[in-house]
Formats: sequence, structure tokens, C-alpha cells
Amino acid sequence: KDGVIAGVNLTTCNHAIFVHPLLAATKQQYEAYETQAIGRVRRYGQTKTVYITRYFARDTIDGEIYKERTGVDVNKFMSTG
Repeated sequence: KDGVIAGVNLTTCNHAIFVHPLLAATKQQYEAYETQAIGRVRRYGQTKTVYITRYFARDTIDGEIYKERTGVDVNKFMSTG
């Protein structure tokens, strides 16, 4: 069944939701996974606004992995609400 979904374009989708951490062996592989997912939403002919959402748990390994991979400290962006 996995072979059937390979290369599928998301023709009606305009949201990409990432629940972190996205596990990958290298920083390059991590970036490739995100780029591919976003590229399937931001495809040629897309007329809708595209939304990229990332979910993190505060003060966990998730944020540390994301910071290691991207250089962005997600805790700076989280509300204390």
C-alpha cells in the first residue's frame, strides 16, 4: 500500500501540519523531509493561501531537536497561557 501513495500530489490541500520532533538521521535529511511535505502543498497551480503549522511541547526534547536542526529556539515563540 505504501507504494500507491508515493508521489501523490495533495491537490486540495493548503495546510501542512508538523508534529515535532521530525526524526531524521541528518540535518539535510530533516530539511528534505520538510521541503518535500511543504512542496506538495505549495505546488504549481496552487491558488489558495498555504498554511504551515508546527506543534511543539514546551521545554522538551522536541524543541531541542528542532533548535539543533534549524537554529531556531521555539521556546521564544511559545506563550505561557
